Amino acid sequence: MISSPVYYYRQFENDLNHFIENPYIQKTKKIFNVALPFLSLYGPIQRPLTIGLSALRAATHIPSIFYFAYNKNYKKASFSFFNSFMGTLAVSSAIFNNAKGMAVSSFHDSLISLKDFFNSIKKGDYKEITENSFNALNNSLFLALLVFGNIEFVVISLAFQIAFELYKSFDDFKEKNYIECFSHIVMSVIRAYQLKPQAKLAFWKWTTDLKFEGTIRQAKNGFIYLDIDDEFIYQINKLFKENNMEVPPYFGKDRAGAHISIFSAEEAKKYNLFNIDDIGKKITFDISYFTNLKPLGFKGVDNLSMVGLNSSELEKIRQKYSLSSKMHGSHDFHITTGVKYKHV
Repeated sequence: MISSPVYYYRQFENDLNHFIENPYIQKTKKIFNVALPFLSLYGPIQRPLTIGLSALRAATHIPSIFYFAYNKNYKKASFSFFNSFMGTLAVSSAIFNNAKGMAVSSFHDSLISLKDFFNSIKKGDYKEITENSFNALNNSLFLALLVFGNIEFVVISLAFQIAFELYKSFDDFKEKNYIECFSHIVMSVIRAYQLKPQAKLAFWKWTTDLKFEGTIRQAKNGFIYLDIDDEFIYQINKLFKENNMEVPPYFGKDRAGAHISIFSAEEAKKYNLFNIDDIGKKITFDISYFTNLKPLGFKGVDNLSMVGLNSSELEKIRQKYSLSSKMHGSHDFHITTGVKYKHV
């Protein structure tokens, strides 16, 4: 499972009680759908957003539990309880790892969309059938992106996001909801911008001759890493040459070359991870996404480019020594492919 997806998604209208037909609630849902996707583009707010909206989802369904139970509508009371429970589960998951909270919410949204899809089939409402099928697919693909961490799911998921945003913009235009129409068009452009580097990386993955495997090595200071072909850095850096990134300083005497960090030198010293049995073992991995970020604590570095990875084998090795499955608790395994220095 990856911890840092390249985009944020949830079905925001589900964060308010599913059974309330109050016109003010419906207007609030529209505001949610217009404003919150743009708000979620800002990375630091994503975890608070997951926690806050999941808590709202849990809280707004509690009154329905008692209302439907009092009126002996136990089917709807049970569904309200389920919605409240899933909201609570998403909150508790996101506190420790935002991606897990997002996964719980996406799974919940998928179930709600499927329920609405079958209800719309019974009603014969083709517009609702289309919307609910889009929602079910979007939620399922985003969940698959989080759980399996394959670049293919990133590309397909973002492509469906673009298609759905364009569909919604056309539908809102017909209904003369011009603000909503414009917001969906803008979001489709943003999703296309997010898709471009992922599609480029996916095409490279399908056409490269490099093997997605490496050998576990240990440096003199204790640092344990997966030694991979240096061409991973050279080829991917060249692939994204428009970013004007330099090759990271991993090459030369006593340097690791292209690698994937497994245990830091500090972890090796603290937990006595020297000459462990796994040194020399061959490990496979898969590519998940491409990203640029501004690093904290890297003196003189303005920007880094990296490729996020997914490897259950690497996770199991860390867990074997009673450590979290990923470094620093939730940092995805990655290959740093480029660096941009600050010019003083």
